[in-house]
Amino acid sequence: MSISNRNEPDVKRERIQSVRGMSDILPGRAKQYVQIESAARRVFDLYGFQEIRTPILESITLFKRAIGETTDIVEKEMFTLTDRGDRTLCLRPEGTAGIARAYIENNLGSNQSLVKLFYIGPMFRAERPQKGRFREFEQIGCEAFGNSSPEAEAQMIRMVVQMFGDFGIPFPLLKVNNIGCEICRGPYIEKLRNYLESISNNLSETNQRRLVNNPLRVLDSKEDGEQLTDIPLISDYVCDSCKEHFGKVLNSLSILSVQYRVDPRLVRGLDYYTKSVFEIYPPDRSGSQDALAAGGRYDNLVRDMGGPSVPAVGFALGVERTIAEINNCLDSLKNIDERAGVFVAALGGPAVQKCVKVVEDLRDASIKTESILVNNQSLKSQLRFADFLKVRLCVIVGDNELANNAAIVRDMISSSQTEVLLPNLVSDIKNRLGA
Repeated sequence: MSISNRNEPDVKRERIQSVRGMSDILPGRAKQYVQIESAARRVFDLYGFQEIRTPILESITLFKRAIGETTDIVEKEMFTLTDRGDRTLCLRPEGTAGIARAYIENNLGSNQSLVKLFYIGPMFRAERPQKGRFREFEQIGCEAFGNSSPEAEAQMIRMVVQMFGDFGIPFPLLKVNNIGCEICRGPYIEKLRNYLESISNNLSETNQRRLVNNPLRVLDSKEDGEQLTDIPLISDYVCDSCKEHFGKVLNSLSILSVQYRVDPRLVRGLDYYTKSVFEIYPPDRSGSQDALAAGGRYDNLVRDMGGPSVPAVGFALGVERTIAEINNCLDSLKNIDERAGVFVAALGGPAVQKCVKVVEDLRDASIKTESILVNNQSLKSQLRFADFLKVRLCVIVGDNELANNAAIVRDMISSSQTEVLLPNLVSDIKNRLGA
């Protein structure tokens, strides 16, 4: 048996880093995720949605059938793998398909005609990382099965707008469009194909392939913008039934005081949508990398996946983009010193022993409390640490305070301080933080 020599020089080891496009969520940022998730859960509860959690790993067949084989996601953006049974699996790139599968597989519509589900979790797309796009990202979304009324879309859009208001983005830009149904879409696709064939020599290789396989995907393309200026618009070809449905959606949005903009080029990038679609952007911009949320109606998805014919509507929002926009909205407030919680500073051994109980009394009262509680820490160093933690109040206990059965409560913003008797400390702290 060989024993390594501790005096030998250290072997240089390569540092292992996170996978490109997949980042660590550090404590400060994780707090923002929790705040957004909590706000979303409150809104979902108000609207009667229940949480569902589906597997991160699914069969690739699910997404090929649900999303469409000619979409960007299926063609080039999925993380795939082959298991020991030679089955091709993938990390989920979006949430709706998995929830529709769960709805069918677990027969969720057997006991109730209306099923309302929400989800929170990571999604994965193997695309080039850039601003607003990551290989691992979190989505919050929901799906409502069983309601074919136009009011269902309007209420869901109203819910999303309320959610962004709760996040601190009060006036998002809402774009909506009518993309028709499978009946009226056929003639439009033929018209679109004829137009694209007339300019096919000027199209990119990707769009030339889409022209053959699925012309609608060209509308969602980020390429050939100048060539597509005069492209036929799907909203000009929808049937009377779809026009009537969309008109009622817009009327309901007006009744609900939701401002919107009809965008005739909005189609969404997934094949399962029908009739109404929508996207939500920050108030001052609407570029392709800026969409905060998107959704719409998909009345044929459950049927096409082997389930019953069930109308449905849903949406998803990107948490990372939402956090970025919240931070943009807070730029003007950067100088505001946002502080919370309490730090307990103890000076000397007897004070440390006393403050062990003080700290737990505060925590028992649901007050966020931090401390060091070691004998040799000066008051200056403890106050410096308390300032680093951005606490609102600092409780100081030394020999003089122990003699008076009291503590000094220091306001970390105004630097004012007051002596408070220890039996009254918890109620005093709660009053100060409440105020």
